[in-house]
Amino acid sequence: MSKQDHDIAYMSAHDGGFGDPADAIEQVLPRVANPDPSVTETWWWCFYIPERKINGEVYFWKHSNLGTMSGGVWLFQGIKSHHLQCEHFNWLNFIPGPEATERSLHSPHLNLRINIVEPLQRHEVLYSHAPSGTSLRLLAESVHPPVLRANNAHFEQVQKLTGELQLGGETLAINCLSFRDRSWGEPRPEVAVVHPPTAWGVGVSRDGRRSFCFNACDDPDRNPLVAAYGIKANEALKIGWIQDGSDLRRLTALSKLTTRGPDRLQAQSFDIRFADERGKSYRLVGNITASVMWSPWPNMAATFGSHCEWELDGEPMSGEVQEVFWGDCISRMLR
Repeated sequence: MSKQDHDIAYMSAHDGGFGDPADAIEQVLPRVANPDPSVTETWWWCFYIPERKINGEVYFWKHSNLGTMSGGVWLFQGIKSHHLQCEHFNWLNFIPGPEATERSLHSPHLNLRINIVEPLQRHEVLYSHAPSGTSLRLLAESVHPPVLRANNAHFEQVQKLTGELQLGGETLAINCLSFRDRSWGEPRPEVAVVHPPTAWGVGVSRDGRRSFCFNACDDPDRNPLVAAYGIKANEALKIGWIQDGSDLRRLTALSKLTTRGPDRLQAQSFDIRFADERGKSYRLVGNITASVMWSPWPNMAATFGSHCEWELDGEPMSGEVQEVFWGDCISRMLR
């Protein structure tokens, strides 16, 4: 596996460490140094209504050097075999870049607006799709400072999300702890990659005190498919962290095994062991309650996303898993 294969998951960092949260940026980049046409900026939020097994995703994906964007809003209940089975799916690939100020992002083509009420602290998400009668009003309030990666180009952040969703003639209340992420200034190439499925997962405890994030493929010692790609056990983890209050620690080892659902592709459950930089070990198990698989671009498919109910050493947590697949691995998995 080449260095490029490590980077292609978009979720690795130079040394698996952290940047300074003070370097996290909110507004659109004023200029982009890298001329690569695939350089991007992204803004993502996720929310869920666990009692209804509903997951919701909001995504702005700005193609910095092309002057365009992709993005949208999609909402799904339970496990979906096709993205157009979602209760609501509205994604556009080729539209002008967002109308951006220091205080807002707006895509009139999607009728989607992000108001930056207080940078890195409070945001308002407003969305409406008149043909389907779907609308979203979401207040996102930060629980912890952003966890900035050492590449100074990506962060995750735990959020308290409240608001209201109009869906299928119902008015549904939103009240959950979840995540957002933000990335900027790095390429996101669409090349076909020869690599096993790679999962990015996050979770947060019910009181918001503990949270975690990891990006990893399965352990080759536990999954023969991964071993067939020549990946070693110490290469399965690309990046990860765990936070307990203000104590943030880097993950140094992770062993993951994924159980697949009836389609042999979408994850059904996870069995994970990991350790942090202080040598503390953890056991993490997860079960997927809502999932949808689709292709943000044709050379890649992804469960974007999946709601996961976690237990970290027995403590209940909720979160998201996004798993990336390429053509070669899908062929092998379905063979």
